[in-house]
Amino acid sequence: MWFGYMFFDAKDIPFAAMLLVALYYCLNAMTGRYKSGWLLPFMMVIAAYPIGLILTLRPSLVVRIATPVIVLIAMIPTLVSMYQLFPYQYSFYNILVGGVPGADGRYYIDVRRSALREALRKIPDIPNSKDGIRIYSCGSTLNFLEHPGFSPALDSENSDYIIVLRRCDSPTVPVYDLPIIGEVRRQGVLFATIYSRQKNPFS
Repeated sequence: MWFGYMFFDAKDIPFAAMLLVALYYCLNAMTGRYKSGWLLPFMMVIAAYPIGLILTLRPSLVVRIATPVIVLIAMIPTLVSMYQLFPYQYSFYNILVGGVPGADGRYYIDVRRSALREALRKIPDIPNSKDGIRIYSCGSTLNFLEHPGFSPALDSENSDYIIVLRRCDSPTVPVYDLPIIGEVRRQGVLFATIYSRQKNPFS
């Protein structure tokens, strides 16, 4: 009992409870049952608590300097990954999962299907198109506001282009027997595939 009182007191109980709840949902997330993004604020508090505790215990100068340096070094892989994923930072997975490449085929990749915006920018204009370019995709039609000449098609048969977005562990193999004219990738992971129904879309 004396050993426990050396390190814990009543004010630690809320943090211990938060830690147990967070660990429970994190284990569920690692098994693929949940993507518990709402737990991130709790995890940030839990991660910051021991660091703050170390600094408030008046340790030696070496410890006070080493603690923030170690934290900054540990942040480097995350910052690099965030930069590489831009603008899909919400798709980030840490090194315990293997990053986004490790999560590919196991967990959500582009859960919000926001890769449509970038895919639309890769589509070439069709010469002599009088009725506008029709594009079939499951993404938000709000993305078409950036391209006045583009319009969402109601089905794939009546479209000029098809954009297939990967929401989770959907297959990476071609979905349509059509020419692939572009892809959206981050860290080598496929986010979207662009198919063309035009015989020569780049002419």
